[in-house]
Amino acid sequence: YTFYLVAKYLESKGYEITKGAGGYVAIKGNKKLRLLFNAPLDSSSLNRVDETEDTKEFWGRPDLSLVNERPIIFECKYSSKVSYITAGRFKVMAYTYEYDPLTAVLVYPGLKEGEDFDSEDKATRELDGLTRKGSGVLNFDFNRHTLYMLILDPKDNDSKNIERIGRVLGNYV
Repeated sequence: YTFYLVAKYLESKGYEITKGAGGYVAIKGNKKLRLLFNAPLDSSSLNRVDETEDTKEFWGRPDLSLVNERPIIFECKYSSKVSYITAGRFKVMAYTYEYDPLTAVLVYPGLKEGEDFDSEDKATRELDGLTRKGSGVLNFDFNRHTLYMLILDPKDNDSKNIERIGRVLGNYV
């Protein structure tokens, strides 16, 4: 669903999305973005694991990446359980260290009421409240990067979700 919304946003900005042997590409004039699904990125900073120098099998695999010189990373969680979203929040931060992206985005449908298991879940619930107050988009600074929490609920209409995508991607593409 996130790929569909990102593609629709890019098309609304004049990009043409094509599929080739290497996957999907968005092209606008001389700008070119590769769209990768659940794939490691060549820019991983993981160089060695113990004595193993071929580390590609250990690289992170973001759910969706827009890649030019530096990637834009999306980690998509389609659960409204706080512990799952908390794990996603930390995964986005880990991708920031590994890949040094332009930005990284945690996509989720919003949290349901429920029990918080620890202070990290409580913090995630508080961030979700701030995201809702920000009309579905929250940015925060982490390790010299602006990261986002982005509520994309498939139950909302697509135009509302595409507008939210634009509030993030409009800063970068």
